Amino acid sequence: MIDSKISLGIGLLCMVMVQFISFTQFILYLDTFDGLFKKVLGNNISGIVEPKILLTSKYNSYHHDSSPVYPFMKKLPCCSL
Repeated sequence: MIDSKISLGIGLLCMVMVQFISFTQFILYLDTFDGLFKKVLGNNISGIVEPKILLTSKYNSYHHDSSPVYPFMKKLPCCSL
């Protein structure tokens, strides 16, 4: 199947489409494909979680899923922090 020009063309087309979608959605934060999905109201929740005990280890590790400031927030002033 790899020797077939049709399967190589389909694979190349799919690869280019996925790269285009990823670039527009996750790098440029454009709403190119938002019309394909149902609109719902969402809420942002922020807070501070204090530890119960003081960590005395030399290396502390912290994890945060998303940045509090990114270019998409500039497009929607009603939702900015």
